[in-house]
Amino acid sequence: MSGEGAISLLTLALTAKVAASPRRVWRVLMSPAAAAHWLPNHEGWIDAPPPVFVPLCPLRFRSRMNRLPVNAEARLLEARPGRARVQLRLGLFAFEARFAIGREAGDGGGSRVGLVASFANEVPVVSNSLDRFAVKRLASQLAEQTLAALAQQAEYAETTADAEDSN
Repeated sequence: MSGEGAISLLTLALTAKVAASPRRVWRVLMSPAAAAHWLPNHEGWIDAPPPVFVPLCPLRFRSRMNRLPVNAEARLLEARPGRARVQLRLGLFAFEARFAIGREAGDGGGSRVGLVASFANEVPVVSNSLDRFAVKRLASQLAEQTLAALAQQAEYAETTADAEDSN
């Protein structure tokens, strides 16, 4: 972007190998009950969530940023099989997360999950602002935490489903 008033964006791209099927990862990504385990620093819902994400309907939750309590929200912007675009806001810190889920090549049912997160290069905070270096550090932590928690929840769900199937 260029021009006066344009917002400069920082973009991070991460991938993770997940020991769960793409279908299982998709279910975890699209379920608010499971999202409570992968949303950044989720500490409880403000409003009762619906059973599935509803496009453009915000899911409000309590979170923490650097040990400070903040109100947060997740909003599904777009979803189609294997791809989702979610807007996350943690207090004044907002970013867009684009998830892509595919089958891991040569793996017996595993997945590869990609996360591309876009953040404003500077974020206002009380009586100051976070510069691009602080934003990059915080953005990297949030993106890595989100992707790792999503993978862990999908793998847990896969293990639980396997155990239930064997009973």
